[in-house]
Amino acid sequence: MKKEAFLNSTINIDYVLDKIIDISILEQPFENDLVEAIYINKEQFKNLDQYKLKYLFKKILMSQKPSFGIRLLEEVNLLGIFIPELQKCVGFNQRNPYHNYDVFDHILKVLDNTPLDLTLRWAALLHDIAKPATFFLDKNGKGRFFGHDIKGAQVARKILGRLGYQEDFIKSVAALIETHMSRYNIMKEKGIKKLIDKVGEENIEKLFQLQRADIKGKREPYDFTNVEVIENMAKKFISSKE
Repeated sequence: MKKEAFLNSTINIDYVLDKIIDISILEQPFENDLVEAIYINKEQFKNLDQYKLKYLFKKILMSQKPSFGIRLLEEVNLLGIFIPELQKCVGFNQRNPYHNYDVFDHILKVLDNTPLDLTLRWAALLHDIAKPATFFLDKNGKGRFFGHDIKGAQVARKILGRLGYQEDFIKSVAALIETHMSRYNIMKEKGIKKLIDKVGEENIEKLFQLQRADIKGKREPYDFTNVEVIENMAKKFISSKE
C-alpha cells in the first residue's frame, strides 16, 4: 500500500493496526513510510475505539516476544497515546544497585520472562507502572518506591477499565500487581491465608511466575529464595485444607 493511501481514513487506521500486530508477531523492522503515516494520523489514534485497542494489546501480549511489540509502540510514539501511564516509565532511572535497567526496560524484561497467559502478561506489563509516581531517594541516595505495588494495582484497574475488560479479569490482574512484592520474612500462616484469599487459589501460581520473572528482570545473580519459601508455604496451606 502506498504511503498516500494511509492518510485520513478510519479504514487505513485499521490497516495500520493490523500491520503493527503482524510486525510485532513476526518481529520485523518497521517500514519508514508506515512510521510517517502514523505520525500524520496521530490525532486519529487518540480516538481509537477501546475494543480495537484491547485487541491490539492482546495480540501483542500473547506473542512469543511481547516486548518487541510494546517497544515498537513506544518507538512510533503510540504508547504515550494508548497507555500514557506506561510512557512515564520510559527512561526512568531507578537509582538502585539491584536494578541495571530503567523502569521501562525492566518491565519489558519481566514481560518476556512470563508464560503465555493474558492475565499474567498484563500483570507483568503494569506491575511497576507506579514506580515513577512513588519514587524518592533515601538518605544514601538509593531509589525507593514504597507503595508502588498498591498504587500500581489502582492504576492498572483504571487502564484495564478503559480498555473494556470485565471486572473479574481486572481484579485478577490488580491482585497480582498488589501482591508481587510479598516477602516471606514478614509472613506467617495468617499472612499466607490473606495472600491466597487476595490472589485466589486459581491465580496463586501466576503470582510466583510473576515474581520469578521480576527477579530475572534485575541484575544477576538471581535469588529465588523468597519465591520458593512463599510458594512452599502456600502449597502446604492449600493442601492442609483438602
